[in-house]
Amino acid sequence: MTSPIAQAVHSKAQSAGLSTVTVLESQQYYYRRGRNRISTGYQVSFRGTAEQEEAFKGSLEGTEAEDLDFIRISLGQGEVCPAFTLVATADGIERVFPWSTEDPKVYLIDFWATWCRPCQGPMAHNQEMLERNPDWEGQVEIVTISMDEDKETVEQLIKAVGWTKVSSYWAGDFRAPVPTLFTIEGIPTCLLVKQGKILWRGHPSERKLEEDIQHLLTHDSLPVEITPPSFVLAEEEKQASLDKAKLLLSTLDGLRICSAPFFFYIEKVTLTSEGVTRLSEFTLCGGFLGKCRPEVDAVFQTLKETFPNATSRCSFYKVLPPIHKGERCNVCAHIFSPADTQYLCVHCEPAHYHCQACEDLPREGHGSAKLAHPHSLYVLYPEANHLDELIIGSNLPKDPDLNEDPEERRHGECGCDNGSACGGAVVGVRYHCAQCPTFDLCAECEAAFRGSMPEDQKARITAAGHLFSHVLVKIPFPLKDYGYASNEE
Repeated sequence: MTSPIAQAVHSKAQSAGLSTVTVLESQQYYYRRGRNRISTGYQVSFRGTAEQEEAFKGSLEGTEAEDLDFIRISLGQGEVCPAFTLVATADGIERVFPWSTEDPKVYLIDFWATWCRPCQGPMAHNQEMLERNPDWEGQVEIVTISMDEDKETVEQLIKAVGWTKVSSYWAGDFRAPVPTLFTIEGIPTCLLVKQGKILWRGHPSERKLEEDIQHLLTHDSLPVEITPPSFVLAEEEKQASLDKAKLLLSTLDGLRICSAPFFFYIEKVTLTSEGVTRLSEFTLCGGFLGKCRPEVDAVFQTLKETFPNATSRCSFYKVLPPIHKGERCNVCAHIFSPADTQYLCVHCEPAHYHCQACEDLPREGHGSAKLAHPHSLYVLYPEANHLDELIIGSNLPKDPDLNEDPEERRHGECGCDNGSACGGAVVGVRYHCAQCPTFDLCAECEAAFRGSMPEDQKARITAAGHLFSHVLVKIPFPLKDYGYASNEE
């Protein structure tokens, strides 16, 4: 049964003249390291004109439904792909994509950006698919559409990482004509097109795209998927099942964790003109070293006994070659003691070490000249351990040798993970955890974490998986090549 809010929203949307109205009511149970959160949300999707949409939103003002998420349905499965024009990143020449029912070629369209970390894996997979299938030449084209500020940044990354087999184009930001045409609100977003028709649209992780493309070479539609049966726990079973999941999750605490595991259980009630449907989702998330996969898989299989439709979004990371603490500073020859913080160059061979005093020493000049060493550095605090379990470091791009201070000091590809206290931006020096794949601190919060930071903020950081003993990578200037290897297996 849907709530009165959902029923009222559906009725008002239809009264405003909108069509294909769907109201999704969801209740989410989130659990991470002893912390529970329960929330209810509503989302309404529809087709209609901008005027109809405004009339609909106006009818909700002053009601409980005023702050709903609204989605005007964009071009999707089964619709004719509209013509559009893009700019090639290699030479700046415009290309028109007219689309035709007579065109037998299979197209994979991928909206992405160089600054979007989740986009990098799918982009690399696009290149790998084309390399593995040379027989696709002339029959398949992967059209990658960048939403960066300029095409030069895109082409620089394409060349740096060797994505030479994709057809690379630039569209502009989210407000540009082509992203607006497809109502692109998040990336990566992909489409499969054949004979001018959109056969699928969604996140690249939703499908086995290589198998889909191979199928479409001899068929005009995707294989029919069997929809799994809906699974919703009875109210009396729900709490006992969630308590069991919490207990199972706690068994992962002894593993080498890159990001703290958590789960969320969502019950969804969908209201359309055809009726009401109910389903649930259980998802396990977290980041672990690759060697922990058997233990995590065993926990996940046990969870599936309680939640048959459970899915895993856990990531497993390969380990870089181990690093070691040094004996003396290469700058002033200070002999290190166990109480010293050491700085080790991420890239240099033979290894370069220097001490805290040399790191803090003021220097004249600009750009790299102001640094004790011109590259990113591992920060080895006295408490640093597990130096053979780093996943971030030498896979970072090498720092540029700068003669002048960069105009842009903001690290645009990341934010400070203590953002509620500092505002969230990382400007100046960036501290990137070598043992947590997506954890960053600005210089102010890194100093506070090791000193005067309030205990509730420290607790929030450690609950996310970042520990006092972790090694940090100190990155002095923004790295222009954001497409470094994630080291994910």
